[in-house]
Amino acid sequence: MKFIGYHGTDANNIDSIFNQGYKFSGKKEWFGEGIYFFEDMSPLTNGFTEARNWAIKVKHLKHWAVFQAEIETDLYIDLVFNDEHKKLFREIKEMLLGFHKKSGKNLKNFSDRAVFNLMAKEKKAELIRAPVNAGKFGGYYSPIIEKFQIQICVKQPECIKKNVLYKTGGKYESGNRDSERNS
Repeated sequence: MKFIGYHGTDANNIDSIFNQGYKFSGKKEWFGEGIYFFEDMSPLTNGFTEARNWAIKVKHLKHWAVFQAEIETDLYIDLVFNDEHKKLFREIKEMLLGFHKKSGKNLKNFSDRAVFNLMAKEKKAELIRAPVNAGKFGGYYSPIIEKFQIQICVKQPECIKKNVLYKTGGKYESGNRDSERNS
């Protein structure tokens, strides 16, 4: 399966990404360790806009860059369209929540990350794709999805087949550099 993802970063990382590839995000990220991208799902969400806004509004970068990557793998977990994967997610989540409660741990300390880590291990997944409510952190429960995103977490960098500098902002001008991995 082929995916197109957008990755927002500091513009100072452009050469490093082209020369050494992406750095993995930490183990405490939503889907666990990996390289994170935003995906388009028109008209609901725009991957480029989400990546740019993440760089500007979340990371507060004055000089940002957004890469567009072609990602290919047949070993993936898809919680956007795959009903079997959604069912497996719910089953594993219920099981892990049961263990969590039995151990006497506070439910507030539970994270879906544990579910994704176990699913990825069981399925030998190289990529996780899931819908995210990025606006959910209002301090109270709300069923309203205020900021819908599709996020992709690449677990194996070899899945990234093409990487293009899509757009930059700040003192850097837009570029059109790319790199391809031979597969």
